[in-house]
Amino acid sequence: MGSKRHFLAVPPRWEHALYGTPYQHTEVIYNQWIESAVRPGSVVLEVGPGPPTPYFPLNLRGRVKRVIGADVDPAVLTNERLDEAYVTDGRKVPLEDGCVDVAISTYVLEHVGFPVEHFRQIARVLKAGGDFFFLTVNIWHPTVMAYRLLPASFKNHVLSAFGKRGPDGENYPVYFRANSERVIRRLARRAGFGSADIRHREQPPHYFRGFLPFWLPGVLYERVARACALLRPVTSTLYGRLSKPA
Repeated sequence: MGSKRHFLAVPPRWEHALYGTPYQHTEVIYNQWIESAVRPGSVVLEVGPGPPTPYFPLNLRGRVKRVIGADVDPAVLTNERLDEAYVTDGRKVPLEDGCVDVAISTYVLEHVGFPVEHFRQIARVLKAGGDFFFLTVNIWHPTVMAYRLLPASFKNHVLSAFGKRGPDGENYPVYFRANSERVIRRLARRAGFGSADIRHREQPPHYFRGFLPFWLPGVLYERVARACALLRPVTSTLYGRLSKPA
């Protein structure tokens, strides 16, 4: 017999009613943006793609010239969405200068401990006119701010719930050193990027689906944040495109 759903969990039909079709999740919009930028002849670098995962799927293999993955987790070597995979030290991308058309970083920036080097490495491997797409959490979102105040032991439980485990079985460290629009723009300038198109969007409160009393206020906040321009700086996600000068 399957496990019973907790009585305080959100009924799946409620989530589907609010966030099923035609609602578009940020990951879908982000993926579509990337797809509009790649071409059959593009060389694409995925930064931190990890092992194969059903989350945020964007499979460009076979649709572009080559998809390369670089990650600190050796499980990247098993990722079937990649044509090539490299295990890195988290600071240097093991590729030649100017060999990549598009770089992608999906929920990775929060785990970057050396953001200046990280952005410079991505800019280095991009060709002139290349694009760096990223999707990450916003450090100013109330949920993220609350998370940062939690004791370390409780943070580990939260990360485990989201499957954020590193190559040694421990949770990936979270630094939040590149997780605000102001900081990303500063890092982009220091790395030599030109234009920066950075967007904000509030996500559905899926992280509260196991506890209805938290989920309901989360839904209200999501609706208000999407409608109110004043809350734009504190929405849950940041995504954007940094372009290297041609």
